[in-house]
Amino acid sequence: MLGAEDVTGARWSDLHNVSGQLPSGHLDAALPRVSDISVLACTRTDDGLPAPETMTAVLESGRRSHDLVLVDCSRCADDLLTVVLSSCDAAVLLVGDHVRATAAAARRYSWVRTKVGAVRLVQACSPRGISGDDVSRALGVELLASIPHVPSMTIRADEGDLPSLPRSYAAACEAIVDSLGPRLTRQQRAA
Repeated sequence: MLGAEDVTGARWSDLHNVSGQLPSGHLDAALPRVSDISVLACTRTDDGLPAPETMTAVLESGRRSHDLVLVDCSRCADDLLTVVLSSCDAAVLLVGDHVRATAAAARRYSWVRTKVGAVRLVQACSPRGISGDDVSRALGVELLASIPHVPSMTIRADEGDLPSLPRSYAAACEAIVDSLGPRLTRQQRAA
């Protein structure tokens, strides 16, 4: 997470031997915090993903101590993704706006929807991609939001800075958070 890399606290590599009941207060106290948000991430040198039993213990602890738990599963193996989805109320499938990405997302969506009750579809837009309506039709699910391409984001993030974001980006993020869980106040979202 942007701004959290240098913050002191536990990383996934510190939790590889965790299983069973993990006291929620202990986990929360050990995690790095950025703007009042607890973050659990890999280090740049982590060799792998956590074991399924570690993921289960961490997710159960997080659900007990937080209103909303978000997990980035962009590069998870199916066994670990199954563990994550089994503890979720909803999932967000982020889809690129190109034909190959949409075809891959259609296959993934078919699998994910058998694991979790609600799957939200979000499109990552680029200047020359296919329309959100086309992506939605291909997957047979309504598009929740489209996240616009921000050319300066990668460069600025690499520099440890956040670029100015268009209002449509913020609106898409709000729609995603609103669809996932408890109603958070604007102050909680900004934190």
